[in-house]
Amino acid sequence: MMTGIILAGGAMRRLRGREAGLLPYAEGTILERQLQVMESCCSEIILVTDDPRRYLEHVPRHVRVLADYYEGRGPLGGLHAGVALAQNNAVWVTGYAMPCVSPQAALRLLERMTREGNFACLPKGEQGLFPLHGVFSTRCLDPLEEVLQREASVQEWSALLDRLTISAVDEAELAAEGIEPGYMLRVRHAEDYWRALAQDAASRQ
Repeated sequence: MMTGIILAGGAMRRLRGREAGLLPYAEGTILERQLQVMESCCSEIILVTDDPRRYLEHVPRHVRVLADYYEGRGPLGGLHAGVALAQNNAVWVTGYAMPCVSPQAALRLLERMTREGNFACLPKGEQGLFPLHGVFSTRCLDPLEEVLQREASVQEWSALLDRLTISAVDEAELAAEGIEPGYMLRVRHAEDYWRALAQDAASRQ
């Protein structure tokens, strides 16, 4: 099994007067759907944020809400907090407000990472590697520490990925297995929200 990590730090996008993750979706909210889907293949869920109080009323009690240990360091700071306290040897990392995440894709990435013995396995699309639907081994904790201790500025994903041996699974390969690329959709703008609603409607037909 894996630990599911949702990185919910930084300034939250607001649409229609609400945070993107709290917009209506399916029979609840985007965040509720994301949690439900991730729980189908994860034995624990961790939400990492710079403001835990903001989410306590919006997540079930079994979801662990953590604050960054390295504050203000971007997604790598959030990843560090989740990896450091994960109860499993592998973590599935997603961003906040991603309602279409795919457990099938995550399990495929986990299988590839485990088989090849690498530190992570990430989906790869036209824009390159996509860390915010990737699976990481908790062995990446030491390289994460090295990156975050090096300087007190926000670190981009490349600062970590350049230090790891990584497997990649192309979108076309996943699509050939019936996994459509919409799982990487992150709601940041109104058009993203409409796309997410359209994908949900299509999945119900």
